[in-house]
Amino acid sequence: MPDFRSTETLNRFWPTILKALLTLVVCALAAPGSVRAANDVAGQLITLNDNGGWCWFQDERAIVDTTANKLILSSVANVSGTGGAARGGDIEVASLDLANNDVTRFTLHDNLQADDHDSAALLRLPDGRYVASYSRHNSDSLTRIRISTNPGDISSWSPEITVTREGGATYSNLYSLSAEGGKLYDISRTLDLDAHVMTSTDGGQDWSLAGRLLNWPLPSADPKYTGVDGSRPYVRYTSNGVDEIAFITTEDHPRAYDNSIYFGVIKNGKVYGSDGSVIDDNLFDGAAKKPNEYTQVWNTDTSPLAFAWTTDLELDSQNNPYALFTARANNTDATDHRFLYARFDGSQWNVHEIAKAGGFLYSGENDYTGLGALDPSNPDRLFISTKIDPRTNVAMPHYEIFQGLTADGGANWQWSPITFNSTMDNI
Repeated sequence: MPDFRSTETLNRFWPTILKALLTLVVCALAAPGSVRAANDVAGQLITLNDNGGWCWFQDERAIVDTTANKLILSSVANVSGTGGAARGGDIEVASLDLANNDVTRFTLHDNLQADDHDSAALLRLPDGRYVASYSRHNSDSLTRIRISTNPGDISSWSPEITVTREGGATYSNLYSLSAEGGKLYDISRTLDLDAHVMTSTDGGQDWSLAGRLLNWPLPSADPKYTGVDGSRPYVRYTSNGVDEIAFITTEDHPRAYDNSIYFGVIKNGKVYGSDGSVIDDNLFDGAAKKPNEYTQVWNTDTSPLAFAWTTDLELDSQNNPYALFTARANNTDATDHRFLYARFDGSQWNVHEIAKAGGFLYSGENDYTGLGALDPSNPDRLFISTKIDPRTNVAMPHYEIFQGLTADGGANWQWSPITFNSTMDNI
C-alpha cells in the first residue's frame, strides 16, 4: 500500500482534493485575492455529494488511491437534504476520478441513522479493495464493516459484517500496519465512552476485540470538572502505515473538563510517549492508562487559554508528529476560540497560537468551531475555517476557508483565502 503522506501524487492533488472535500458540506466558496463577486472560489468547484456530512472524529473519511487515480470519500445523508426521508441516514461512499472529475456514489447502508457520527472510516487494502467501517451514534454496540468487491471500484461491496463491541459504538478509525503482516486496527469509542481496539488479520473479514486504549472515569472530584456531561476522551489518530498508530487526546469533552492535550503512539503491542518511554506495556490486556498519563503536548494550567479540543494529527517524513487543536480564550462563554499548532522536533513539543477561530457554531455546542485540517504531506501547510480573517483579525459575516503556510516551524504564518466574500458559512 502506498504511503500517501510522502508521495508526489498526494502533493500534486492536495489542492484539488481540499477544494473537492469542502463542497461536501459547503454551498458557497470564494477565491483568494481581491474580491470580484460574492462566493469567490480558488479554483474549480467539484460537488462530491449533494446530501452528505461527517463528524470530525473518525478517519480516514477520505483517501487517495494513487493506483486507481481516485479520491474516495464517506458521508451520511440527512432527511432535510436532497432526497429527503428516503435518503436520510444513508451511509454513502463517493468516488472522484482525478483524471476526468467523474463522480460516482454507492450506499453502504440504507437509513441507518441521520447522524454525522455515523459516516464511515475508509482504508485501502494492499490488493486495491476498500474497507469501510461505521457505527450508529452510541445507540447500539455494533461496528459495521463492508469490503469492496473489486480494486479501485466502489460499485460493488460485500454483505455487511457486524461486530459486537464492548459498549455503545461510535467513531471508527481504520489503520493497517505492514510490519505486522497487514493487520487491521479499528479504534472506536465504546465501553465507558473510552477508546477500544479491535483487529483483523484477514483483510477485514473476521475481527477480534483487542483491548482498551484509554481509561477516563468520570472526574467528579476533580476541580477541572465542570459538572456537565463527562467521561469521554476525544482522540485523533494517524499512522505511518508501517509500525505506528499515533494519537492526540484530551482528558474529556471541553464542556465537561478544562482539557490539556496529550500524545501517545501504538507500536509492537505497547503504547509509548513522545520520548519513546513505555506508558502502557500491553495494549491488548484490557487495562489502559488515563489520557493525562501520556506525553503532555499543551498544558492548560500554564496557558491563558483553556478547555482545549483535538482537531488533527499527522506525521512528517521523519515520523515526527504535528498537530492542530483549539482552545478557549474566554473560559466562561466560549465566544473566542483560538487555533494552536503543535510540532514535535524529535526532543520536545513546540506549540504556537496561530489564529482566531471566532465563537461557537451554535449554542448547544459552545466549543464547536469551523475546525481545520493539516496537509498530510507538508507540515508547513494547513487550512482553517474561521469567522475572523487571520490576516487582519477582523470579523467576517461568514466562516471562510484560509490556507496557512509557515517557514519557521509554526511560529509565524502567511494566510491566503480559499473562499471569500461568501453568502453562506464554509466549515
